[in-house]
Amino acid sequence: TDEILQAWTSILQESMEKWQLNRADLVHLFGQERDEWIQSSPRQWLARNKVWPDVRYALQKAVDRHEVYIVTTKQKRFVEKLLKERLFIDFPSDRIYDTSRGVSKATMLKRIEEKHPGASRYWFVEDKFSTLIKASNDISLRKWTLCLADWGYNTESEREFARIDHRLKIIDTAGGL
Repeated sequence: TDEILQAWTSILQESMEKWQLNRADLVHLFGQERDEWIQSSPRQWLARNKVWPDVRYALQKAVDRHEVYIVTTKQKRFVEKLLKERLFIDFPSDRIYDTSRGVSKATMLKRIEEKHPGASRYWFVEDKFSTLIKASNDISLRKWTLCLADWGYNTESEREFARIDHRLKIIDTAGGL
């Protein structure tokens, strides 16, 4: 698993070239497949989108107390459906940013910071380690507290690395930061 993750960028690029695919086509294809699945079996689609314990409670608490944004690789319409029908959270649509048009998460975080230049804190919670590493290496995101969610797309070795990296904090399923 670690070997595949470490080589993922080159594996992805080689595979996309081999099969003559591009990012926009894949985003469209995944969206189309999800739409068809939701149309044919909405309960099954919702059930397959598991919610980790306490995530609903933590997100609702954050939304009640702070101006929260969601920056995601999922297309916005799917996130809205999951928030409404799986988490039962009324979340403002204008605060969901998706990267389906090729804009990076780092760029989206910068836009949020520009919208709120006087905020006392900025927190970015992410479950993909490589995305957090990119953010930690981006000097323009130095005001952001970067948190790795241990329930997501990361391995034990990545979590070990995050534990020793001064820029990263780990949010674990056993009890928070």
